[in-house]
Amino acid sequence: MRYIKMPKFLGLGKKRALLGLGLGLKYSVMLFSASVLTDQDIHGHKSCPRSNPAYNTQVLSSGLGAMGKTLKPPPRSLEELVKEGHDHGLKNGALDKASRDKLIKEKRSQLLLNIWDAHRMGRSIEKASILLVGSSGVGKSSTINHLFGLSEEESITFAKTSDSKSETRTTTEYVIEVDSPVRFEASGLKLGLVDTPGFNDTDGTKQDACNFYSIREFYDKHMKGCKPNLVLILIQATDTRIQGENSNLAKSLRCLKSLKLIDTKYPNVVAVLTWSTALGEKQAKYTKNITRKKEIVKETVFEFLNVHAPVVALENEIEDLEEDGEFTILPDGTRQVKNLYSACEQVMKKSGDLYGHLIFNEAFNLGKKKVSQGKRIQAKNAKVSKLSKEENEFFEFFTQALAGGTPDPLVHEAKEFIEKENLKDNKNITEIQSLVGSLKKMGVNDLNDLNYISSKGMKLKHHDEISGNGEKFLNSMGVKDTTYHVGQDSAAVIAQGYNILNDSIVPSQIFSYQESDTKYGIAIPALAQLKPVNETQTFMFSYDTKEKLIQDRLAHLNVSLNVDVSKFNFSAKAGFNLNSSTSTDAHSKELSFYLEERMFELSMGNFMSNDIVLTEDFKNAVKNLPKVFNVEDAGVRSKFEQFFDRWGHFVVTKAIGGGSVELRVNTSSFSSQFKDINSIKGSLIASFNSGFFNTDASVDGSDGNSQTVTSKQIFDSSTVKWSGGAREFHKKRTIGDEHMMDTWRNSLITSPTMLTTDMYLEPISTLIQLVDETKCDAAYESLKDFLGGKFDVVAKRQADAKEAERKRKEAEAEAERKRKEEEPNTRAKTTQSTPSNKGKGGGCIHLDSTTQVLRDGAEITLQLKELVVGDVVLGYDTKKKTPVYTKLIMWAHTDKITPTKFLHLELEDGSGIKLTMEHLIMVGESYCTKMAQYVEEGDLLFKKNVGFLKVSKISEVVETGFCCPITESGNIMVNGILTSCYANLSDICIFGKTLISAQTVGRIVSAPFMAYRKISKDDGKAMVSDTHYHPYVMFLRTVFRPLISY
Repeated sequence: MRYIKMPKFLGLGKKRALLGLGLGLKYSVMLFSASVLTDQDIHGHKSCPRSNPAYNTQVLSSGLGAMGKTLKPPPRSLEELVKEGHDHGLKNGALDKASRDKLIKEKRSQLLLNIWDAHRMGRSIEKASILLVGSSGVGKSSTINHLFGLSEEESITFAKTSDSKSETRTTTEYVIEVDSPVRFEASGLKLGLVDTPGFNDTDGTKQDACNFYSIREFYDKHMKGCKPNLVLILIQATDTRIQGENSNLAKSLRCLKSLKLIDTKYPNVVAVLTWSTALGEKQAKYTKNITRKKEIVKETVFEFLNVHAPVVALENEIEDLEEDGEFTILPDGTRQVKNLYSACEQVMKKSGDLYGHLIFNEAFNLGKKKVSQGKRIQAKNAKVSKLSKEENEFFEFFTQALAGGTPDPLVHEAKEFIEKENLKDNKNITEIQSLVGSLKKMGVNDLNDLNYISSKGMKLKHHDEISGNGEKFLNSMGVKDTTYHVGQDSAAVIAQGYNILNDSIVPSQIFSYQESDTKYGIAIPALAQLKPVNETQTFMFSYDTKEKLIQDRLAHLNVSLNVDVSKFNFSAKAGFNLNSSTSTDAHSKELSFYLEERMFELSMGNFMSNDIVLTEDFKNAVKNLPKVFNVEDAGVRSKFEQFFDRWGHFVVTKAIGGGSVELRVNTSSFSSQFKDINSIKGSLIASFNSGFFNTDASVDGSDGNSQTVTSKQIFDSSTVKWSGGAREFHKKRTIGDEHMMDTWRNSLITSPTMLTTDMYLEPISTLIQLVDETKCDAAYESLKDFLGGKFDVVAKRQADAKEAERKRKEAEAEAERKRKEEEPNTRAKTTQSTPSNKGKGGGCIHLDSTTQVLRDGAEITLQLKELVVGDVVLGYDTKKKTPVYTKLIMWAHTDKITPTKFLHLELEDGSGIKLTMEHLIMVGESYCTKMAQYVEEGDLLFKKNVGFLKVSKISEVVETGFCCPITESGNIMVNGILTSCYANLSDICIFGKTLISAQTVGRIVSAPFMAYRKISKDDGKAMVSDTHYHPYVMFLRTVFRPLISY
C-alpha cells in the first residue's frame, strides 16, 4: 500500500496524514459547512418530517390539531379581527415592540398579529391570493399542481387554448383550503389561485382590455381592492419574444401594470421560466442558456413593472428528471419545485407578508387539501357588448399603457446610468435595480423626492451594501452626501444621566467624548455604536391608575423597580393616557395616539473599555460623596440627593433615533355618538394601517354594540405634534397624505431626532464604581432609599442571565440532536425554515461580514460578498502567532436569498461576528476550534491588533445571505476576528485523547482540491448569484453520501 503524498502546506507527517484520512472519512462530506450537505442547515431551522403523525394526518373536516386541540378558523373580516384581537390584548394591533414580542409567543396571538400586518400592507384578511399571468400553453396547470403537490383528485386544470373563448376570457379562482394543526392550531386557511385570460386575444386590443378589466374587477369585487400576495408571471423558456420595449413580454407587462395590482412598496412578483430543459439537457449548455434568459427577464420585469423580482426556472415534464426525495433535479443541480418555493418565500418575507407566507407554507406541504372553484368574472365580448363608462376609461388607459405610457423616472434614470457606465456585470446591474426597488418601497416616485435623502443614509433603508457604483448612481440623480450630528441634537439622550423621578434627561455631561462618523452619514458619540432598525411603532395605552402608568413607563425604560409611586411626579408621555376616572366614558377626555418611525439604535459600549472617559466634573462629584449611606444622617442624604439631582439616578445606555408624530384627539364632542374609548382606538388604528391617516377608514367598537366614530371626525377634532424630519412636513395635512408621509419618513434619514419612549438605563452606581469602588455600595443603598422601595434592577438582570444560560444549554443539547437529522428533501422540512421556528444553522459566515484584502500592494477592507477567488485575504499563523496573508481558493457554498439563523457572538469591545451554528471558530489562547453553538459567554476570541477578548453576549438572529470561503491557511480574519474556514467537524479522539484536531481534519479533506487548484483557472471568479455549491463539494456529496450515518 502506498502512502498518499500530501501537499507541503499541510505540514503533516505521512502516517499521521494517512491515519487522518482513514479515521476522518465520514467527515469528508461535512467539509466547510453543514449547509453543504443539508438544506435544512441552509435554512437553519428544525425539520418537520413528512411522516410526523401530528403534522401529516390533518383532516380538514375534523377540526382537531396536535394533542387533540380544537382548531379555529382565522378571522375573515376587519371587524372579526378587531374583536378577537381585543380579546387577546392586541388593542387593535397598536402594540409597542415589547408587547408584540410577548404576545407572539402564543400561537393564536402570533396569527392575529400576522393578519394585522397583512391588512396594513393592503393584503386580504379573508384569504391569501396568487395571481397567475401567462399565455395559454405556458404550463400554469402543471406548475401549480407541482408546486402545491396536488394529487390527481385535487389537481387543477386551467383554461387552455382548446377551450371555448368564453372560458379563456374568464378570470377564474380556484381555492386551496388547508389547516395549520401544529404551527397555529388554525383551520380553514384559504389560498386563492386566480387564473387569468392570456394576452394577445385574436379579437384585438379592445378584447384584450376587456379581458384585463375582468382581472381588475375580480380584485375590486371579490378581494375588496386588495393586492395579491404573489403575482406569478409564467414565460415559456424558449419564447424569443421577451426582449425589447416592443416585445410581447414588455407589452403584457405594461398592461399588467395598468391593473395596479403590482406592489412596488411591498413587492409581490416572481417570474417563472417554464419548460426550461428545452434550453439544454447538459449542465454546461443549460446553465449558460438559462442564466442569460433569467437576466433578460429580470431586466424586462424591472423596466416595465418597476420591481426587482426573482426569476426561477422550472421543467414541467418531470418524468425524465432525476428525483431527490420529493423534488426533482434540473440539469444545473437545482431542486425544483423547491426553487420556486424559496423564491416566493423570499419575496413574501422581504415584504413582511408573514400571513401570506404562513398560508403558502401550509399549502406547499403534502397534507390533506380541499380544492374547490371559487369566484369567476366573465370578460365582456368587445364585439357584441356595450362597455360601461369605467370600462371605456380603462380601455383608454390600457391602450396608452400598451403603447408605452410614461416611463417611470427612477427606472429611466437606472437604465440610462447602466448604459452610460457600460455596466455589463450582472452583479452591478442587480445592485442598481435593487436600489430603485428600495427607493420605491420608501415611496419615492420622482427625482424631487430624493431631496430629503442622502446616499450614505440610504444604507439605513437598503438591506445590501452600497458599492461605489451604487453611490455614483444615487449621486447622478441628485442625492447628496450629508452628515447629521446626533451630538448637536437638543434631545440627545445617549450617555446622559436620567432622573427617574421626573422622567427626564439631566443636562450635566458624565462622559467626555469625540464624535465619530458612521457609514450611514450620522455622526455619533465615539463611545456609541449605531445599528439600523427601520420599524414603525404605535402607542395608545390607557391606565386607570397612576401606579399602573408608572410601572408600565418603567418597563419601557427596561427598569424593574418596586417603588412608592407617590415619589414620582412625571405626567403621561405621548401615547400613554391616564384616565380621569375608572370609567371608560370618553366625554371631556383628550386621547393621545403616538407613532414613532425608528431609523436606528444607539447603544453604549462596555463601561470597562479604555475608550470610555468620564468628565472631571463627574469624577470630582463622586469624590465628594460619602462612603457610607446612613438613612438617619440628614447631611449624607442631602449630598446624595444633590448628586442625583445633578447627574441623575441612571445613565441612558441605549436609545432610538428617528422621528415621531402625536395625534391628540379632543373627544368631548363625541359624547352623543359613543361611550367606548376602545372604539376610538379601533378607528385610529384602522386609519393608520396604510402608513398614513386614511379619513375614509372606520371599524366597529370592540363590544360589537358601540357606535363608531369616523376617521374624519377624529381628524377634525385633533391636533398634531411632530418631532424630527423636514420641518416643511410638520403640518396636520401631512398625516392624511400617503406621499407626504413617505417623504417625511425619508427626511428622517438626514434630520433624525432621538426618541425617549423605549430606552435602556443603567444605575449610576455602576459609573460611581469606576471612579471609586468604595462608594458604590453607598450609592446603591441611597438609590433604593430615594426611590422609595426595593431596587430590583441588578437582581432581575442576574436572574435573567441565569435563565438565558439555562435556555442556551437546552438549545445546545437540542442543536446536537438536530445535527443528526437528514437532509430536508421533503416539502414539510423545507417549509419549517421560517424564522419563527427554532433550529440550527449550517456552517457559514454572514455575507455582509468584512475582511482585509491585499490588492495592488494596498490593504483594503471588503465585504465577503465582494471577494473573488484568488484574492489575498488576511489570515493568521497560530504557530508563529502573527497575521499572514492567504489566498482565497474557493467558495464552498454561497446563498444570497435564504433566510438563515446565525449566532451573533459579541465581544466586550462591542465588535462581533455572525456565524451559523456549526461553523468552527478559534477559541482560547491555544486556538482550539469550537462550533459556534458551543461557544459560551466568557470564552476568549482573538481579534486583530487587540488580542484576546471575552465573548460578552450571544444572541440568535435570522438574516439573509451566507458564504463559506476556503483559504489556503484554513482560517480567515472576519470583522477582525479569527475564525476557521471549516464547519461541522469534531476532533478525532482515541480513549479520550485528541489525535487530530477538527481544524486539521478540515485541511486534510481540502488537500485533493489544493492539488487540483494548481492547474485550475478559478482565480478571478466572483461569488455567483443566489445559491451555489462548488463542484468539489458536489463531488464529495455524491461519493461519500452512503458513508454518512447521520
